[in-house]
Order: sequence, then C-alpha cells, then structure tokens
Amino acid sequence: TKPTYAKDHEFTLCQFKRYHQWTYLNSERNCDGIHLGFQINKTWKDFVFVIQLPRITRWFQTLTSFIVPHIEYDSRVNL
Repeated sequence: TKPTYAKDHEFTLCQFKRYHQWTYLNSERNCDGIHLGFQINKTWKDFVFVIQLPRITRWFQTLTSFIVPHIEYDSRVNL
C-alpha cells in the first residue's frame, strides 16, 4: 500500500553530462531528466516509494547497473 507520506507528485532523475552523476530533483537546466509521470512539488519520499514499486524496481536496477555510476543521496533526508 502507498505510505501516507507519498503523495502523487512528479519527480525527476537528472544526469549531469559533465560529471555523469545522477541526482534526484535537480532544478538545473544542464541535465537530462528521466520523468516518471507524477505531478508537481516533488518529494524525496515520493521517489523512494515509486522506485520500490515492482514495475519500477526492475527498470531502476537496470538503469543503475548500466547507466548510473552512483546515486547521490542527501544525508539530510530522514527516511
């Protein structure tokens, strides 16, 4: 079931072409965004919820295995 904190907002994974690193919720324009179809006001917990969905997990694991060197997590976020 969907956690109460996970609202229907959109989020984006961005890759900086220069550093080849993927970051969550990047507002800069110098990155390639992977948009996973939510709405507005993105939140980290929404991202955590969605990547744990069965249909997303396999895609995300493939993405991280072949494309993403590492995911930058914000240590200030308390999950």
